[in-house]
Amino acid sequence: MSAAFGSTAVSSFVLADDSTWEGGSTTGLSTNVGYVTSRKGGAVSVIIFGQTSGLTATATFTLNPTIAVSTSPFSTANAIGSTEPSIAINRSASTIYMSGRNWLDEVDILANTIALQLSCVNHLTQHGKVTTSTSGAFNNVSVTYFDDLPTLPVTVIANSVSFNLESGNLIAPGTLLTAQQGVTKPLELMVPIGGGLVASDPGRPDFLQVTSTTITHNAGGARTLAYVWAINGPASTAWGVDWDTSGQTVTLSGITTTNSYGAGLAFISQAANAIPGGTSSSQWAFDDHDVLGTGAMASAASLSITVNPYVVPTTSTRHGPLTPESTDRRSR
Repeated sequence: MSAAFGSTAVSSFVLADDSTWEGGSTTGLSTNVGYVTSRKGGAVSVIIFGQTSGLTATATFTLNPTIAVSTSPFSTANAIGSTEPSIAINRSASTIYMSGRNWLDEVDILANTIALQLSCVNHLTQHGKVTTSTSGAFNNVSVTYFDDLPTLPVTVIANSVSFNLESGNLIAPGTLLTAQQGVTKPLELMVPIGGGLVASDPGRPDFLQVTSTTITHNAGGARTLAYVWAINGPASTAWGVDWDTSGQTVTLSGITTTNSYGAGLAFISQAANAIPGGTSSSQWAFDDHDVLGTGAMASAASLSITVNPYVVPTTSTRHGPLTPESTDRRSR
C-alpha cells in the first residue's frame, strides 16, 4: 500500500506518534493513515515487540522518493505546509518550486534535467543542480519551464523517476490528504495517499477527466476508485458530478472547489451510497453510465464509466463422512 511520501505502509501495527504535518506515522489502525518522513529513503526494517506476549515481529518495507510542487516558494524553507502542495500549475511559461522527501542521501539531480511530461511529450526546464541532504531531502528548488503547456495532467520526471497521481508519489495538499485518510478499513488499501498535478487555465474550454473508466461496486460502496479531474473550470468555484441524467449526485472526496487555475481533484468514495441508485449490486453490473459535471464544471462534456459487480468472497463448508476417494472438502 502506498502511503504518504511514497512509502510502502505497514498497516498492521502502530508506528511512532507525530501529530505535525512533517512527522512520523500512524496513531491508530482504523483509518487510512501513515506518514514516514524526516529520514532518507531505501529499505527500512521494523521490529515490533509485544510487551505482554514477549514475541517479536519483523517487517521490511521501502521508502520511495517523493516530491511536493508549489506555484510559490514554500513558506518555511525546510518544511512542507499542508496547504502548500499544489494540484495545478500555470499552462503558460512559469516557475514552480519543488521539495523532496525520502530520497537516498547525497543524490545529485543534475542541472536542467527535470522535465514536465504531458501526453508523452517532455518539456524541458531550467534549474540548478540539486543534492539531497543526509536525510534524503531537498527544499524549495526553483524550476522554470518556457513552453506553453497543454491543459492536461502533468508527470514530473527527475532522475528517471516519474512523479504523478498514478504513482502515488506526489505529496498531496491537506484537503485531499484528509479525504484519503478518512477512508475506513479494509478498503484503504485501494486509496493510495498522494497528490496529482495538472496544467489548467480558466480561460480554456473546461473538461472532466477520469483516471479509470471502469470501477467495481456492491451494496457497501465502490470497491475500486476513479479519480476525477476538473480542468480549466472557473476559479474558486464548487464542482461535482451527477450520475446519468437523473440528477443524482455522486459522492466525491477531495478537492471539490477549484483553485485559482480552475482545477479540482477528487475520487469517488467507497462510502455507502457513493454511487446513487439503490442498495443492490446487481443494479450496477456491467452497465455504462454517464458522469455529468455540476457547479463549476456544468458546461463540461460528460464522461462514460463502466461499473462491474464486486463479489464478496465467502467460505462454504460441506458436511458428512469422508469416503476413501475423497479429501477434506471443507472451506472450499
